[in-house]
Amino acid sequence: MTLHLVKYEAEWCGPCKMQEKMLENFDTVPVEPVDIDENAVQATNERVRAVPTLILKDDAYEIERWTGVTPIAVIEDAIDEWTSP
Repeated sequence: MTLHLVKYEAEWCGPCKMQEKMLENFDTVPVEPVDIDENAVQATNERVRAVPTLILKDDAYEIERWTGVTPIAVIEDAIDEWTSP
């Protein structure tokens, strides 16, 4: 199982900048940033309605989704839940 975090964001989004700062030293799983203005089709296909939106995935499958600024502890708890035996 390969977990990664997809982070939907936009350059003009203040909360996205806050989330970016929080994720600066996050190295629990890889983080894939996706700009919704440059990747509108992908954002639409993923049903992204607001930014920031974080989607924890196992390969291609969505495990968990958060909209708005999300504390790192919440993300890490979800990762622990999925990776603990």
